Amino acid sequence: METPSRHSYDLDGTLRVFPVASPIKGDNYCRLEVDGTIINDRTQYDIVNNSIVFKDTTLLPDGSQLDILVVQSEEAIGQLAITTNIDIVAQDIANVNTVGDNIANVNTVAGSITDVNTVADNIADVNRVEDSIDNIDRVNTSIAKVDRVYTSIDNVDRVYTSIDNIDRVDQSITNIDRVYTSINNIDTVEASIVNVDTVATNIADVNTVATDIANVNTTAANIADVNTVANDLNEPVSEIETVASSIANVNIVGSAIANVNTTAANIADVTSVADNMAEVLLADTNAATATAQATIATTQAGIATTQAGIATTKALEVADAQSDAEALLVQFTGVYHGALATAPTVGVDTGDLYFDTTLNEMRVYDGSAWAAAGSTVNGTSKRQSYTATAGQTAFTVTGGYDAGFADVYLNGVKLVNGVDVDVSSGTGFTLTTGATVGDTVDFIGYGAFVVADHYTKAEIDSTYGSEGRTQSSTDTTAGRLLKVGDFGIGSSSVIVSGSDANTISATGSYYLSSGLNIPFANGHLKYERISDLYGYQTFVSGTADTSDGFWVRRENAGVWGEWKKIYHTGSEQQIGVNQTWQDVSASRTYNTTYTNTTGKPIMVSCGFTLPVGAYSRYILVDGLKVAEDANGYGANNAFRLTAIVPNGSTYLVNATMQYWFELR
Repeated sequence: METPSRHSYDLDGTLRVFPVASPIKGDNYCRLEVDGTIINDRTQYDIVNNSIVFKDTTLLPDGSQLDILVVQSEEAIGQLAITTNIDIVAQDIANVNTVGDNIANVNTVAGSITDVNTVADNIADVNRVEDSIDNIDRVNTSIAKVDRVYTSIDNVDRVYTSIDNIDRVDQSITNIDRVYTSINNIDTVEASIVNVDTVATNIADVNTVATDIANVNTTAANIADVNTVANDLNEPVSEIETVASSIANVNIVGSAIANVNTTAANIADVTSVADNMAEVLLADTNAATATAQATIATTQAGIATTQAGIATTKALEVADAQSDAEALLVQFTGVYHGALATAPTVGVDTGDLYFDTTLNEMRVYDGSAWAAAGSTVNGTSKRQSYTATAGQTAFTVTGGYDAGFADVYLNGVKLVNGVDVDVSSGTGFTLTTGATVGDTVDFIGYGAFVVADHYTKAEIDSTYGSEGRTQSSTDTTAGRLLKVGDFGIGSSSVIVSGSDANTISATGSYYLSSGLNIPFANGHLKYERISDLYGYQTFVSGTADTSDGFWVRRENAGVWGEWKKIYHTGSEQQIGVNQTWQDVSASRTYNTTYTNTTGKPIMVSCGFTLPVGAYSRYILVDGLKVAEDANGYGANNAFRLTAIVPNGSTYLVNATMQYWFELR
């Protein structure tokens, strides 16, 4: 059988932590004694990292000795629970010595052991008497009063049942005294309590009357008039009510009372007018009609004056228009010389026109010669065919054509202008070599025109050629055309080395190598510019590693905010994502510290089967007890503890477990 290992420590009144050389597998595998006295209160200490840690030094006095007995097997646990008679005596040796010193008294007690047992059987009563011995002494000195109270004990009981009310009365005894001195008045009020209640329910009206008591007094002084009014209101037809129903008219009369008084002073004249009202009304009507006709006449006179003014204005406008037309005619005739068979030669300026009746075309003077003002060809081309005579060289084109803009074909073969044929006259064409009789000659004249507004080749090259296009993939010059690939459009991102993300000012897609102000040295950056001072950027690391993710930041009033990581896959920190429960019991040992190096949080779950007696099972994470069960149950009871361990944290289970699972 295993013998417990004993570890002894001298106490100085300050020590609380005692490392133990032997492994402590759990609460039931060790026993603590101070000067031979077993410490059974498990709440006074804890087992942490194979050390006994007391919560304070209450049980560890200076000069004492702490003994820690430890076993390693479950079979030896019973050894810690065996206490021999010698151990028992040793634990209470001071008491044994006291008994030895007083053995004569002990023998005397033994001779009266029956009485001692009787006292022991009633020891609770004896203790209660002893606890109240002072009260018993005081009662004894007042025993006569106690007897008197006893004779009225029923009244005392009734008073006791109402003691709360008596206490409340005592607190208001001054008020009760005042009520007593006015008890007659209270009786009087009680006799009229119904009226008092009525006044109380209408106290708002009473207060209103009180605030207008002067008016009330005035009413009282004129009560006779009030009664007169009341009597009138009680009549079947009340004059007051009649007046009240027309109070608006009364108010109008009141506001014009001066006029009413004037009318009253001249009532005779008013009556005379009333007697001749028909004539007055007719005169009024005639006067109104005359006034209306006068107004109409005035209006018509005004209209006539206005029309006369308009006529004068129009006459002046016609005269001006005629003068302008005559001036324009002079100007036109100075430019257009009319329809002529031959070109004019006198009074000719650049831009002058005439219609050539011979060529049937409008011609314009260009400063040195007359030329067709437009194409003589109606449409895009005109065609004419001929059958040649022997040796024929000259052919006339009906209606003419635009000189130089023509092609001639001999028996279907195109002739070369200026070599085989001359098409410079505009009226016909001449073959260099005469045709053979019966040859077919075809003429095609083309309509010539000049585009009014267009770019020259130089202008096009400047605008759309190499000069008009962007000169680099990040060229922001205004007016230049973008190429595929500029700012990452339609092609790969623009690769920028050593650039500062804060200085990128154009919307686009970039790849920054050794860049500044980005989450990582290399990566893909997209910039959306809202205005000169506002925009946002997104960033993805260029290297797939544990820091891979999607980042975003915002520019506000020209100041860039911090980068925020809003999505990632390489370093997910959510527990349960891509994790499974694993049985690691075979690779785990209690009281051993492990470290979570998985890169994300894990969950630890341990199951225990309990021995009989007190115990404590717990899980430490970074030295903190995050899960614990400390109780006493019967044998073979089971329970489990679970804890989450952050990435990089340490964890430890303090006792033998039935199983150890981890979600990782």
